[in-house]
Amino acid sequence: MGAIERFEQAFLALCKQRPPSRSLVFTEAGLMLGAGTCVASMRRGGGDAGRLDLSGEDRILALLTVTFSAPVSAALLVKLRHASKLWGQGDKSLAQIHL
Repeated sequence: MGAIERFEQAFLALCKQRPPSRSLVFTEAGLMLGAGTCVASMRRGGGDAGRLDLSGEDRILALLTVTFSAPVSAALLVKLRHASKLWGQGDKSLAQIHL
């Protein structure tokens, strides 16, 4: 069995455990998309604990551009920062709405 077949089997097994998300979703691990792609992880420790680590802005914008098959404005990062702040304050429902 080749690498592609192993990847396909692993992907299908993951989809059976948890259906892929078609939108951005906050989890305790971070901001997730699809079948578990971590767009931005959560910070651990310090004053920013519980907020997204948005330091890899280029990576985040590239992932979302590929996902939506269209350029994504950098203004989206402002919205992600706001949603991340809400999540960190414990307002998880409102954070999800802001995505």
